[in-house]
Amino acid sequence: APAIPRDTARSDMAPKRGQKRAPEEQKVAAVLKKLRVSQGSFKKLSEALHHPLSDLTEDCREMLLAGLPYSVCVFQDERHDVQEIVVGMLEQALSKILGGLQLALDQENQKVAGAEATKEDLERKLQAAEEALKEAKTFTASKNEELQHASEALVQAKAALTQRSKEQKEGDADVEKTVADKELLELSKNEAFEALKLGSVAGAEAKAAFKKLEPALKLVEMDKSLRTTVPGVLTKTPSERGSFDGTVIDELEKRLESKIAEFKAAIAAAQPGVAERQGAVDGAQKELTSAEEAQQKASTALCAAKEAQKEASTGVSTAKDAVAAYKTEYTSATKTRDEKQAELQDFVDGSLGTFQELKLRKKRKEAKVEDETAEVAQES
Repeated sequence: APAIPRDTARSDMAPKRGQKRAPEEQKVAAVLKKLRVSQGSFKKLSEALHHPLSDLTEDCREMLLAGLPYSVCVFQDERHDVQEIVVGMLEQALSKILGGLQLALDQENQKVAGAEATKEDLERKLQAAEEALKEAKTFTASKNEELQHASEALVQAKAALTQRSKEQKEGDADVEKTVADKELLELSKNEAFEALKLGSVAGAEAKAAFKKLEPALKLVEMDKSLRTTVPGVLTKTPSERGSFDGTVIDELEKRLESKIAEFKAAIAAAQPGVAERQGAVDGAQKELTSAEEAQQKASTALCAAKEAQKEASTGVSTAKDAVAAYKTEYTSATKTRDEKQAELQDFVDGSLGTFQELKLRKKRKEAKVEDETAEVAQES
């Protein structure tokens, strides 16, 4: 078997820089052919020694390249100790490359795993944001419904107050007229009637006083003869009046007092109705105030719900943007990981596989296979 020259110095194993390599290459090609090693296999090993992860010095690389055809390319059962040392050095360099490629792949796998963990976290956040938005929309819808109900109640309360006020105005109209008539009678009796009765006024003043008394007299029931007699009697001075005149004045006074008492009784009898109608108005006003407060409260709650829904919607948009940004990051991470995986696999299938195959080749085994193949050929 070809052997590495005894002097294993680099100067004897590889041509010096600047020297022509053509003869050396021809020599190597002849050795490879004799050792049944393809140029492709030799090239894979040569390229591996130039790999940056081999961490070889330039001198060491040149030495291994020079010894490559005379070490691992030699059949295992024909190598001597020096050749095995070179094979071991080649194996160390390839192991170094393999470890570096594996480390690079592991690092990229960690990045991908981290990206995948980030993806799960982002998807959870997006799901939570979407759920929050869904809940916010439901809450807003409920608050909107509450406002509608409150607004309807407010309209009804206003209508109720309007109706109660109308009923109060209509119901109290007769009472208020009775009160006004009573007050007119009392004022007229106490002032105009008393002045005329006592003779405090005379002549033109007496006529003016009677004129003030006339509206009140229309409220008092009396027969025609009494109503006709009263003006003349009251405008007389006390000295001008006779006994009949006194009787007329007394009768008129009784009738005035009777009518006032009648008005007072009517007013007193009407008070429960007045109080009831006022209570109804007060109750309607209270209901209106409550409805206004409820409507304002519902409106404020709806505004707050809409603001919360807006924030929830922004949260969903932010989460979606984060997921979209993650996809770019994840694509980049997986691309680099796949490239490292392919690079490692190419090395394992190529340079390392070739090395392992050549390292374990035995000439006697191959010769036996060839003999068996030849026998089969002859028999056929």
